[in-house]
Amino acid sequence: MSLNRFAARRDANEGPLVAAAIQLGAEWVKAPPLDGWVGWQRCWIPVEIKTVKGKYTDAQVKFLTCCKIRGLPVFTWRTLEDVTASLGAKVTA
Repeated sequence: MSLNRFAARRDANEGPLVAAAIQLGAEWVKAPPLDGWVGWQRCWIPVEIKTVKGKYTDAQVKFLTCCKIRGLPVFTWRTLEDVTASLGAKVTA
């Protein structure tokens, strides 16, 4: 039996934000402790997707702190603008 008895709750904005990243040419892989990793310009970068008011879990804070101490990039996506800014992409109408 799995120790995780409940499926991790996904943020409602995850689907559209991941779809936007893929449309821009990125790769996406779901992976804990954050929501996943984005493959962009020959690099894999961890990504946490949150709603506008979403908060990090203790495990996520620990992971983000380790990345910050080591100067490693991590993206937090809350909006489409976050996705395009982190990928250095421009959206045209």
